[in-house]
Parts: sequence; C-alpha cells; structure tokens
Amino acid sequence: MQTEFVSCELCGSDDHSVILKVQDKRHGYPGEFNLVECNQCSLRFLNPRPTKGAMVDAYPADYVAHRRDETPSTWRIPFAWAWDRYQRLFLGSFYPVFYFREQFEQFANKGRAPRILDVGCGSGSKLLYLKRAGWETYGLDFSSDAVQMALDNGVHEACSGEGGSLPYEDNFFDAVMSWHSLEHHFHPKDSLKEMARVLVPGGHGAVAVPTGDNLGFRIFKENWGPLEPPRHLYHFTKDTLAQLVEAAGLEIERFHYDYPYYGLFLEQELFESIENLAASKGIPFRFPRFRGYTIAARIPILPFSQLLGRACKGMNLVVHFKKPL
Repeated sequence: MQTEFVSCELCGSDDHSVILKVQDKRHGYPGEFNLVECNQCSLRFLNPRPTKGAMVDAYPADYVAHRRDETPSTWRIPFAWAWDRYQRLFLGSFYPVFYFREQFEQFANKGRAPRILDVGCGSGSKLLYLKRAGWETYGLDFSSDAVQMALDNGVHEACSGEGGSLPYEDNFFDAVMSWHSLEHHFHPKDSLKEMARVLVPGGHGAVAVPTGDNLGFRIFKENWGPLEPPRHLYHFTKDTLAQLVEAAGLEIERFHYDYPYYGLFLEQELFESIENLAASKGIPFRFPRFRGYTIAARIPILPFSQLLGRACKGMNLVVHFKKPL
C-alpha cells in the first residue's frame, strides 16, 4: 500500500494532532490509519493516506453506492407514490434530491429544462428521480462501472472523473448536488471551486456529508461505523465545511442536521458501530437484517428527523449554497 503525507486541505498547515487510530472494519482494507485534527483550523482528515493509485483497491466490487438497484419492482411500486410524498413532506426543504424535486418550477424559467449535476452520482438513482420530475441530468463519478450504470439507468449524460476537474464549461448548470461524496475526494476544496465554476450566477447547490463531530462519533470513537477509512478521507464539521464552501467563493444559505434517512442511522451509525464495539471485545455479534427494515423504522421517526439531528448533530450534515450574481 502506497501512502502519502498531506498538509491540511483547508489552511495548508502541517501542525496537526492524532485523535484516533482507525481501521477499515467494513471492507477489511489492510492497515491502520491516523485520523488527525489540524491545530490551526480543526479540519479532520486521514494522514498519511493511500495514494490515488492505491485507493482504487479500497473500493470493493460490491461497494454500496455502485450497486444496481435490485429491489423487485413488484415490491416497490405499490408503495412508491405514498412513500415519496411522505418523505418530501419532511425532507423537501433541504434534502438535495427532494429539494430540487420540489423547486423544479423555480429553476425552469429559462425556456429549457433546468440542468443539474450530481458530483459522485454512483449508479444514478438520484438523478433518475429528478429526470422524472423534468430535470436535465448529468453525473460524474470516479468509478467507470458506476458511470455506465447511471447511463443504463437513463441519466442524460454521465462521465468518469474527479470533482476537482469537471469536464463542463463555465456557467453551465442551474444546480449542483453531491450526496455523501465530498468526504471521499482527495481535494474537496478544488471540488467545491469547480462546482462554483460550472454553476450559473445565482445557481444553487446542496452538499451532504456525514457529520464528523456527532454523538455517535463521540460515543463509539474508533468503532464508529461511518469512519470508513480509508475511503472517507475527511470528516467535516459545520465549521470546517462552512470554511471550505466560502473559500470556493460560494455564499452559504443554510445548514441542516438530520438523523435517520437513507438507512444510514440504523445500518451504519447504530448497528455497525455496536457490532464493531462487540468485535473489539472479542464478542461475535450481528444484528439481523431484512428487506424494508430501514423504511419501517423511518416511518415513525421521520417527522422528528431535524429535531433529532439538531440535538445530536446527526448523521447527515447538509449545506445549501448559491453562486453570487
């Protein structure tokens, strides 16, 4: 495994302290990594970290963001409309995919369909949802397999590449979004600058990342499921993410914390963390998983999503921003 030492992405300092020694407990990538915190700006990141060439092996063939949706349509269709409306009721004001679904008319005022770019599009499921609402959809992902799946799923255009070099002209997109991707980027500051470049003046963006200082992190520490080293190179807080967004020349509109959505709370934040903790004590333990359990759990919790998020600095941190006119 080839590794590299890096300076702080946010402020350039080499003055940092190790806060945890972490291992890949999800997919078993070898090695132990230092999670450090910059003593100047408080950004948390892996240092040293695998090089870009070595990082390719850290993503297994069945990595969750790159899987095809194999949910049987006969199970999904009878509940799709009601579940979609229920989610939009509580998440439509801030979750990227639901927000842009709800705000379609706001962006569709240029005599053409509004264009949106998903940085870290995975298999394209989020873009396909927005395409059905009328958006012209574009995706980018480092995985060529994921890009092909996105195209197969019906995304208008998708390409492989990195967020720090977007293959689009200036002022091309009405909106950009990124869902749990920025923490994987080697240079998230460059990625945000590129998002700013391709946005039209006044264009809107929404980025979601795991919250790096939430209650689960403080309780489980090195056993916290969403640490996911070395794939998660950065762990952002509201303050450090705000600094990165503003350094890219973007104006922050608002932040949101959220807890249980997309199965992350049960699957990674809670179940996996407890399993990792048990394994560290030599206790073999696994929670049972069954189809639909995350939906069943979210139905009663979703109305309290933002309240729980603010109280615990929940699993998801979502920032909305715009490009100045």
